[in-house]
Amino acid sequence: MRIIYILWILFFVGCSPLKKANFLLENSILNLKKAQSLLEAHLKKHPQDKRAKLLLARLYYQKSEFQKAFEIYEDLKGYLDPDSKIIFSKILIKKNLFEEAKKILKSIKSSDYKKEAQLLLKKIEKKISEKLPSYLEELLSKPITQQDIECGAQILLVDEVVQITPDNKEVSLVHFVARILNERGKELGEVKIEYDSTYEYIAELTAQTITKDKRVIKVGRENIRDVSKYLEFPLYSNLRVRIISMPECVPGSVIEYKVKIVRTRLINKKDFSIIYVLKEKYPIKIAKFKLIVPKNRKVNIYKRNLEFNFENFNLAPVVQEDENVKIYKWEFKNIPPIIREPNMPPISEINPYILITSFSDWKEIYNWWIRLYKDKITPSQEIKEKVRELTKKDKLSALKEIFKFCCENIRYVAVEYGRAGFTPHYAKDIFLNKYGDCKDQSILLVSMLRTAKIKAWPVLISTRGNFEIKESEPSLNFNHCIVLAKIKDKFYFLDPTAETSDIYNLPFSDQARTVLVFFDDNYRIMKTPSKKDNEIFIKMDVSFEKNKLNFKRKITTKGEFTLAQRYFLKYTHPKIFKEKLLEKAKDILKDAQLKRVEIKNLEFFYKPLILYYEFSGSMFFKDLGKYKILPSLSEVEISGRIISAQQRRYPVFLGFLRKKRIKISIPLKESFKIYFLPPQVKINSRWFSYYNKYYIQEGKLYYEELYEIKKEKVTLSEYEDFKKKFEELLFLKDIPVIFKYEEKKENTT
Repeated sequence: MRIIYILWILFFVGCSPLKKANFLLENSILNLKKAQSLLEAHLKKHPQDKRAKLLLARLYYQKSEFQKAFEIYEDLKGYLDPDSKIIFSKILIKKNLFEEAKKILKSIKSSDYKKEAQLLLKKIEKKISEKLPSYLEELLSKPITQQDIECGAQILLVDEVVQITPDNKEVSLVHFVARILNERGKELGEVKIEYDSTYEYIAELTAQTITKDKRVIKVGRENIRDVSKYLEFPLYSNLRVRIISMPECVPGSVIEYKVKIVRTRLINKKDFSIIYVLKEKYPIKIAKFKLIVPKNRKVNIYKRNLEFNFENFNLAPVVQEDENVKIYKWEFKNIPPIIREPNMPPISEINPYILITSFSDWKEIYNWWIRLYKDKITPSQEIKEKVRELTKKDKLSALKEIFKFCCENIRYVAVEYGRAGFTPHYAKDIFLNKYGDCKDQSILLVSMLRTAKIKAWPVLISTRGNFEIKESEPSLNFNHCIVLAKIKDKFYFLDPTAETSDIYNLPFSDQARTVLVFFDDNYRIMKTPSKKDNEIFIKMDVSFEKNKLNFKRKITTKGEFTLAQRYFLKYTHPKIFKEKLLEKAKDILKDAQLKRVEIKNLEFFYKPLILYYEFSGSMFFKDLGKYKILPSLSEVEISGRIISAQQRRYPVFLGFLRKKRIKISIPLKESFKIYFLPPQVKINSRWFSYYNKYYIQEGKLYYEELYEIKKEKVTLSEYEDFKKKFEELLFLKDIPVIFKYEEKKENTT
């Protein structure tokens, strides 16, 4: 060691800064900063030294500072030696500049570097061969049905294997083959594989396209991109997407890919939760799924949405055992697609699926996640100061102010819970960055509320459209995180990602959902409230001004309508907003001109939101000589599309419970006599009720209307009765008022 140390001293005493920097680079010395400082100091004195610039670019490359290296190489393109060309090509490949990389690699003639250049070219370029594997010949012999053609593609094979290893890793393999039949199926040509780079990596990936004339085009590096899904948000840069743009993906071609993803660490280092859905948008000819676990590992299997398993597929696995492992196998053939119907429920509610989990109770999930966030809630000095600033009154006022601050000032990054990892960031970091995903925003809100001496806890929730949670089936189906606060004996569920919400109104997607609440000493399964007070009230008064009509329109909202209206008003450009109002005005009055717009309580979340506007024009009545027709005044917008199917496979989804009330007044001219006044309409059913009425009072024609949705869904067994009631509504709703014009007769006596 002593001799080596003396040689080092002699070397650094007797050589130039460039030689020193080069030595540091060549010998892979870990302290690259020293080499960098030597080169940067040298270039300050000799800014045109191309050799020093190339050394610095190589150093940047070794430090993975690819943009800095790229800028130097780009500047010195004409002066690159073969070694620099190789490095520059690798940087170009990382930047997805494949054509330029290929051009540089092909220019390398030096025998010492040509072999490496050729290897890089092979990785980049797609390869074409004529030989078709026998298993593909067999898959391609599958017949094409009319349903396949209508869907645009057929999935010939989807073969998935998940193995849980004894050292608690997860290895997933997917083999996918699909035939593109027409333009509707071409979207399959953009393959997107998501993974969390914190604990996951893509170990193997191959892909190829089989053309109509059976040429096999193997995908090269130039067809693959690996990007951060949330590039603009560094906190979530670990969520990545490998994108394969399949070459020659045209009708008649077949695409195939195989991918192996390794997860180096399970959720809590020992457990897993998998959802296997049966059906897709496209028909599936063969579907296989295999789960391999250590023999002593307990697995719980639950089957959901069985009422929509019309084909009676057997969702129970075939179980095999050997010395060390237990294997669960499923295989399905000729799975039909899910063909969308008008107003159908979310796919998660009608697609049969298998839930596989190793969690035996909710306590395991509670113990795991509370450890991930507990130390993240501690408030920083900045958080404490902000809370002091916001909490000048009682606790309820403090709750409102803190919640409003988090909703309005912390930008929401729409990353589904778990997709960018399960561990929240520190509350202090979210507060400083002013952005966060659902779990981060919730952790900050809990931190601020606790600082204000308000009890608060994080809540994991599966929102509408996601796979539901059942108390008897502990699993990790959550896709969102919210907060539960408590003042005295009253609970408040709060969603800080809902920017225009308040402490009394959860978004519809969060309502009536089973949730897991993380109290300090234990968990509790609870249900979020369902908001029924969702109402929009439209009042419109019409008056005559000379030869024109003036319309004064006032819209008051409650509940879900307020959330949506407030969001629209807050984030829509004023010009576009006024155009939308004018568009609505012209639906009523064809030559409408907007005169005045006023919005009340936009920033006051605990007062009714009111939109008021005026417009005028003359094209209101339809002129039929002596008769004038007043178009239907109904403002209930419904469509016969909802009942267009003679028979349905899936329930009718009517959405959230709501009311729409309308009251309109129009003064009567002396020369206009009522010729026909529509009779009152009253329809009542278990799903909706409807009422409208025209009447005359104190020289004015009044119109009142009410439409109420009383149930979220119409079941299949109820569909025929619902259809009859809805047809009645469509038929009776829009009957017009008819006036007869009578000229005033002069008195001849």
